[in-house]
Amino acid sequence: MKVRRVLLTDYLSQKSIEEEVSYVFISVDLERDSINKVSEYVQHFSALIRGVTGRQDQLQQIADSLGISFEVSSDGDAYEVSHSITFSIIDPEAVFCGRFRPGLNVPHLAQEFEARLDSFAPTDSMLSGGL
Repeated sequence: MKVRRVLLTDYLSQKSIEEEVSYVFISVDLERDSINKVSEYVQHFSALIRGVTGRQDQLQQIADSLGISFEVSSDGDAYEVSHSITFSIIDPEAVFCGRFRPGLNVPHLAQEFEARLDSFAPTDSMLSGGL
């Protein structure tokens, strides 16, 4: 029996949401991830997800604005990328509104996400990751 992962994109696309929602996956691995590779990678999850990357300064700027971190270290043959794993909410004016941490079940995540679509205002719960 094949088990299918239920993704937020799938779940929300089945609901009648009036607001337009964009899904963006940002890779911080400049050494291994070209824009083509990232775009190809996200298609394994959903055709609705856009894969992007950028220059080091661009990635650092967006990471700082979202309050997340990443680090790329290279020591001889060893190459390692460490990063936060979060779902950030950014409103239509490109203002950070909050984040969801991994580990929530998709129906609960979708319910919380839908509840916040109308306001685009950060709450203490969202900013602390305490959904």
